[in-house]
Amino acid sequence: MSKPFLLFCLQVAYDELEVAIKAALAELKLEELTLQMSKIIQFYEATQNRMGVVVVGPSGCGKTTMWKVQIYLYIYISISIYI
Repeated sequence: MSKPFLLFCLQVAYDELEVAIKAALAELKLEELTLQMSKIIQFYEATQNRMGVVVVGPSGCGKTTMWKVQIYLYIYISISIYI
């Protein structure tokens, strides 16, 4: 039986979070954009404060990319992810 997707809340300083986001973007060979950084931080905060988060938008707006960055972000700041 597979486990549900769980994220454990962890308090992370914003400077550590920014370093992890930059590392994730570099790993994925993505350009760093100020708006993109703020949206990733907002998404991170939403996943830490809510039971569920829905990401919606038109094709090509970056939904999948944000998820990929988020997974790398969790790896860099050592948050446990169970699927």
